[in-house]
Amino acid sequence: EVAARCGFTNAGFSTAFKSEYGETPRSFRRRRVSEQLAVGPPGP
Repeated sequence: EVAARCGFTNAGFSTAFKSEYGETPRSFRRRRVSEQLAVGPPGP
């Protein structure tokens, strides 16, 4: 979805993302979820 909105194919977006950030979009999402779970939800 993000790739299409930016004018990329899925493969093209993944390649560009990895080139810029050093990891695939999938590994980025997984890492961010793990980090958020480790910290816990924000307090009131």
